[in-house]
Amino acid sequence: WIIANSPGNIMALSANEDLSREMIESRLDQGIRSCGIQHLIRPNTIRKRNNRTGDTSQSKEFAGGRLFAGSVQGIDKLGKQRSIKYGFFDDFESAPVADKDQGNIFELLQQRFSTASNSMKQYFISTPENRPSNIERVYLMGDQRKWHIPCPHCGEMIEIIWHQKNDNNESVGVYYETDQNGKLKPSSV
Repeated sequence: WIIANSPGNIMALSANEDLSREMIESRLDQGIRSCGIQHLIRPNTIRKRNNRTGDTSQSKEFAGGRLFAGSVQGIDKLGKQRSIKYGFFDDFESAPVADKDQGNIFELLQQRFSTASNSMKQYFISTPENRPSNIERVYLMGDQRKWHIPCPHCGEMIEIIWHQKNDNNESVGVYYETDQNGKLKPSSV
């Protein structure tokens, strides 16, 4: 949607370089094809010193912007001298809290969005693992909305909670059983 309707520079970061490449090659490339917007991506070309540009596993160039993909471990390198409008940060919990030379990683990221401060969009996805938590800090900066779904029994909107035990040691939330082969038993969900 961004590429076709509201182009701008995009930063897409995953936990590491391999996951970033997989995200581009398996999810983003498929999404671009299924939306029928391949013609908007500049083709892969080789420039001086064997540098590839256009459509690569780390970058997608299009009219009005470019997608930069990489690792949350390398934010300081990927973000230098780039103005970004859209950010997708997967497994943000694995990003270092600070870089010894650059300082706080979150603040470094925010500097890259300063030129688009009125129109920027950022998406942080992760599971908190320890404290201090990168994703918890971002979550607390927002409005703390939670996903709700209708209860299959009474229809009341309930927060999505993965399998937990309540005070009576009863299973609550989204839970299921598997058979002896580890396959889902659909009737148990």
